[in-house]
Order: sequence, then C-alpha cells, then structure tokens
Amino acid sequence: MIQSYSTIFLPLLVLFCLSSFAFFRRPAGAVLYLLWFRSTFAVAAFLQIPGLAGLPFFVIAFAITWAIVAIGYVVTRRRPPPVLPMLSFYLVVGAMLLNTIWFAISPNPPVHLIDTMTKFVLPIIVYLGFSASITNSDDLSRMSRPLIACFVTALIVGLFQSLIGYSYDYGHDVIVSGIRPVGTIIDANAYGIFLCLCAFIITPFAMEKNRPGMKLLLALYVLAILLSKNRGSWIAALIALSLGVIIYSRRLNIGRVLGGGLLLIALASPVIVQRFAALNEVDQFGQSQDTFSERLEQSSRLFLSAAESPFVGYGAGSAEQPWGNTRLARPPHNDYVRVVYEFGFIVAVLYIIFLVDQAVRATRLIYRDEWRFGFGTLMGMVYLIVISMTQNVIYDTVSYSLVMLVLAILHRSIRVSKLNEQS
Repeated sequence: MIQSYSTIFLPLLVLFCLSSFAFFRRPAGAVLYLLWFRSTFAVAAFLQIPGLAGLPFFVIAFAITWAIVAIGYVVTRRRPPPVLPMLSFYLVVGAMLLNTIWFAISPNPPVHLIDTMTKFVLPIIVYLGFSASITNSDDLSRMSRPLIACFVTALIVGLFQSLIGYSYDYGHDVIVSGIRPVGTIIDANAYGIFLCLCAFIITPFAMEKNRPGMKLLLALYVLAILLSKNRGSWIAALIALSLGVIIYSRRLNIGRVLGGGLLLIALASPVIVQRFAALNEVDQFGQSQDTFSERLEQSSRLFLSAAESPFVGYGAGSAEQPWGNTRLARPPHNDYVRVVYEFGFIVAVLYIIFLVDQAVRATRLIYRDEWRFGFGTLMGMVYLIVISMTQNVIYDTVSYSLVMLVLAILHRSIRVSKLNEQS
C-alpha cells in the first residue's frame, strides 16, 4: 500500500498541468480533461491509496483550467454564453456567496464554510468551457467522442467491481465483498447518480442514425445502472424516462419504447426484487439496509431547526451530521432540506425555480431538429429534481458538473436551432 497519496498524485498533477495547455484553443477539451482527471483520481481509493491528501491539489488544477478556458475565449474570439438561460442559477450561487461572506465574518463560522462553496467552481468552469466550443450542429455531433472518453473510466472500473464482487466502502475505509460498486466515484449512491446523468447525456447521440457504437455504450450504462443497485436512482430514472417519453411522445416510437422498457424490466426483475428485499436485512457492518427512517428523522430535525433561522440558515457546510457507526459526518440525504438549513428558505425557493426553469426550457426543442438534446436534458433535469429528494447532488463536484454539461448542451442546442431557422 502506498502510504502517502501525494507521492502518486503530485506527479500526476504536474503531468495534468503540462498536458492541459494543449487545449487552450478548445475550452471544451480543457474542461472535459479536468472532469476526467477529477472523476478518475478516486480509483486510488479502490487501490487503498489514501485519497483525501490529494484534494488540495485540485485548487491548482481548477485555477489552471479556468485560465485555459479564459485564454480559449480570447484566442478564438468566442463570446461567453448568454446570461439569461442560466440567470436563475447565477442568482442561486450569488445568494449563496453573499450568505457565505456573511458567515465568514461572523464570530463562529461553520467549519466547512469555504471548502463547501468552492465545490461550485468546477461545475461553473465546465459550463462556460463547454459552451464556448459549441457554435453549430456539427460541433454538437463532434462532442460525442470527447464525452465518451471523459466518462468511460468510471464505467469500466464499476463494471469490473461488479464482476469481481469487491468494492470500496468509503465510510469504513475498507475493500470488502458483497457491497455495491462505486466505480472511481468512491460513494455508491454518487456512482449511481453519475451513471444516470451520463446515460442522459449520451442518449441524444445514441438516438442518431448509424451510431451503433453509441447504442452499445448506452446499453452498457443501463447495465451499470442496474448493477449499481441504487434504489433511489432507479426510481428517479424511471420517473424521468416516463415524463420525457410523455412530453416528447410525438417524436418517439412509443411501441418500441414500451416494448424495450418492458423487456428491460423483465430481464432486470431478479436484481430489482433482490435489492428491494434487502430492505429487511443488515449489512456486514451491522447497519440496517432500510435507511429511509433514519434519513427522514435527520431531515425532519434539520428542517425544524431551519425554521429558527429562516432567512440566512446556518451557513454552507453546517448540515454535516454524524451518521451511523461510520467514520464520516454526512449531510441529510435531501438537497432541498440541506439548502434550507444552510442558506434559508429564500435561497431554497430560488434553487427550486432554477431546476424547474431548466426542465421547462428543455421542452422548447420538441418541434426542432435538435429535439434529441431536449429529450435528454429533460430527463436529466427531472431525474435531478427527483433524486435530490433522497440524495445529495448539489455539492458533488463530479455529478453537478455533469448537470452543467447537460445544461450547456441544451442552451447551445436552442441557440443552434434558432440560427438554423434564421439561415
């Protein structure tokens, strides 16, 4: 076992810094490279290489990628993406930033105040950098391969873990058999969210003609989602798919969709039944598999406490709470409760408006040639709205960066469709 993570991570960081400048004319390449780097380094956990010591180095990686994106804008003379499509998001982040400043100058700021807010840096970089590289329909199509390269490592590692039956339990810092795969994302729930968002991003490309490789890749993601055994993701993905199919029904072959869905459910039923039956069992650490009651109790307690400070909450990162018999302090498994507790009810309302606003925007492409991207984005945003009720996504830098990728594709698709109409 390698005792110092820095001994392996620092050389990789230097290599990343030197090689990343190859993308200074292609901002999308720079942000995808960083996202791949960020989502892949956690494989060190599966190899039992201590990982947390490497996290501060990402501040350097973020800064370098930000500089590359800025240089890319100047060199290529591209305009930044318009503010209006993301105005609701900028309002949320702006309100959170003001809240953070307020608590930073207070006598007793939360321990995780600053590092919690820095988790928004990568998603914003991803959105700006990816948007800068899409100007027409050809750019959208060409993005499929870089996207595949960005995501495939986590997929392969997760499938390998499912095959050998061993995975990494971050809460207890051990590699054990019989637990859910985590890919290179460390946490099993976060890995399920990662897979679903990747699948929604890839779906528009897989729906294009003459793309058998993309269809096969999408099938592998569906298999990985099934093997991830993430009940919350299964339910959220089913709701997202159902709503997406209903809204985009005039563009889809409903017979094929229903037939494929029923076939998938039939093939997957043994795994699904086994996973839900496990709710009555305990794991090898003595913890109940039915965590809903405990999560509900924790969320209720925090929500009631938030009522005592309804306007400003208790500050970013203050929702971290002891959880079970693990070595971790975890936030409530509900992003809405977390935002209410940490930032107050006003910011929570702004955040919900942002999510609904983006889901509604995804319906604008129903009658346009780029409708596939609207279909994928709609499913992604509905999935996010639902999964946020039972999981934490907002501070997960990798998963939320995927959300920003989904939105960048949507906003540029709408822009491209308008330009095509005018030409």
